[in-house]
Amino acid sequence: MEIKLNDTTPRLLSLKEVIRLTGKSRSTLWRDINAKTFPLPLKIGLRSIAFKSNEISEWIESRSRIQLNGTNGEGK
Repeated sequence: MEIKLNDTTPRLLSLKEVIRLTGKSRSTLWRDINAKTFPLPLKIGLRSIAFKSNEISEWIESRSRIQLNGTNGEGK
């Protein structure tokens, strides 16, 4: 049986996927997790963790855009 995921269905992301999506290094990611400034992972096994995709998406969207030449970062 195939399970279909849509944009509203949260899925679990591996640490490697989160590192790729955020551009953070592993050590910076753990520093932010310990400082409670990044979503906490779920323990999914004895030595395995995962992150909820919707929490990571919300974290990414909450980041401020930088100002470039007086624009909103979109280059317009």
